[in-house]
Amino acid sequence: MRKKLIRATALILAAMLTAGPAASASQALGTEIHAGKTHLAEGVDYTRQYLWSATYSDLRTERYIEYSPNELVQPAVAYGDTILAKSTLTALAQGLESEGKRVLGGVNGDYFVLATGAPLGIVVTDGILRSSSSDVYALGFDADGNAFIGRPSLSITATFRNYSFIVGDGLNKVRTNNHGYVLYTSDFAQTTTHVQSGVDVILTPVEPDGGEIIDPAELDPDLPPAPTESDTDETTDPAKTDENEDTGPSEPDTGETAGQAEPAQTWPVVGGHISCTVEQVLHSEGSIDIPEGKLVLSINHQNNEWLVNELAALQPGDTVDIDITAADSRWENAVTAIGGLYKMVTNGVVESGLDTTQAPRTAVGVRADGSTVFYTVDGRQSGYSVGASIEQVAKRLVELGCVEALCLDGGGSTSFGATLPGEGSFGLLNSPSDGAQRAVTNALFLVADQAPAGEPESLILSPGDAITLPGTQIGLSATSVDALGQTVYPYDGSELSFAPSGAGEIQDGVFTVGTQAGTFPVSADADGLTGSALFTVVTTPDQITIKNEATDAALSAVNLESGETIDLTASAVYRNLNLLCGDESFTWSVTGGLGTIDQNGILTAGETGGTGTITVTAGGRTASILLTV
Repeated sequence: MRKKLIRATALILAAMLTAGPAASASQALGTEIHAGKTHLAEGVDYTRQYLWSATYSDLRTERYIEYSPNELVQPAVAYGDTILAKSTLTALAQGLESEGKRVLGGVNGDYFVLATGAPLGIVVTDGILRSSSSDVYALGFDADGNAFIGRPSLSITATFRNYSFIVGDGLNKVRTNNHGYVLYTSDFAQTTTHVQSGVDVILTPVEPDGGEIIDPAELDPDLPPAPTESDTDETTDPAKTDENEDTGPSEPDTGETAGQAEPAQTWPVVGGHISCTVEQVLHSEGSIDIPEGKLVLSINHQNNEWLVNELAALQPGDTVDIDITAADSRWENAVTAIGGLYKMVTNGVVESGLDTTQAPRTAVGVRADGSTVFYTVDGRQSGYSVGASIEQVAKRLVELGCVEALCLDGGGSTSFGATLPGEGSFGLLNSPSDGAQRAVTNALFLVADQAPAGEPESLILSPGDAITLPGTQIGLSATSVDALGQTVYPYDGSELSFAPSGAGEIQDGVFTVGTQAGTFPVSADADGLTGSALFTVVTTPDQITIKNEATDAALSAVNLESGETIDLTASAVYRNLNLLCGDESFTWSVTGGLGTIDQNGILTAGETGGTGTITVTAGGRTASILLTV
């Protein structure tokens, strides 16, 4: 059988690569083994990094996207058909793609109540407030894509019958029996999801008005005060529902809900005012439909009696004015926003009291220049990634230059994906700890308007990075891509010019890895475009396994008849990572005069019977198995 030549068959983890030597270390997560950095689009770069934890004698695998605001790429928050409709990261991306977007990258979003799918924090898309938040932290983006983190501390009031009342349960949140009024739009769900009786007033938006604000706590000392900014990061356990929530079973969760439809309204907005006319006043025993284009102001019958009676006293044709304000004016300019439970970093300092258990994590960090880091680290998968604590992730984001950081939902919810250069659609890149993607409440993406491929702007080498053994032969190819990572023209190795590399030799597009350990760039150019790939060379693997080439099965012994042949191959592992290698990466031998084995691993049994060993060597590591002829 002819000698194998390892060639890349897909565009993977690509150009403009930078990384430290293999021995560099993250104080937060461990020794950095290898990183690959892929330029996804203008202002958007993706990094995958393997680190070694001495504490756990295991790997950590992190992925993050760095986003610098620009005119082509904008942040976007996506959720299912409604706020309560959970969906997977890839299904949400497909929904955006169906709207003509190129989804460059994304991560799962806010913590949520498992029983209902309701997000804990704020949701803003296209400048429209889809779900409110008072004391939960959030990430916001202005129209230019600049990021900021803080507490929205929204105040929603409903003015009618000469009073302005605090809407204590907020907008598109699950109704409780002790927080006063709640306001719904059709973004919430098809129905109000109530299982207890209450008053529901259907409102049709018209023009503004005003009134005097009344805090429900002033009416009854047993009622909680109006929402204010909390002094603690702790909030409701997202895995549980509030014992006072008035809600039945959530909508069926298929995990495959598409992204939300085009917005049907231009309201409500933070800092905005809606004047409405009462259409109907209903005394409902349970859930009612939420009409498209209208609002529902609701209260549970178990709430404060005066509040219940005031709402019930409304008549068709009456006016109700809705005002939404924020203590921090930045939220009035947020065109995109998503909630997050824990503030992790403030002014470049890691917050105290953060969780220290190891788990998959998702977070977002903001740098002083307004650029953003979307971050994940996989976990609960020994041999691949043990995870990290919230505290460690906070420290890691500081290492990555972030001055503010927010923790998004983690554990089985942690998901990370991107549309790689040359690819036409978004794909999942991480390994969720549940074994499959979990349906989540919402997700955070970077998107651009899809368009035909434009002028080539960068060169993407393939493979773009690898961890390899000395002597391995790797076929290099490239593709030129436009500003959004779309393919313009493919190049084979013979069309590329390569700069000298200390990593080895390159001839006719075939890179033969050298014998020196370390991390090396390989640079190429074509038609005035440049690109590079990054290769980490491991001279001594931790383990070598001998395999049957035909079945890829590991072997502990080989039995042959005289003159019979078998094609053997080998694989190598370093720090639990499979090394890129080929037959040329190894040296083979047979003892006992029982046959011959060539450089390609083809063993031919001799005429003399007996037992001996087959040995394969790479660097200072060997592996042997029994041979019987």
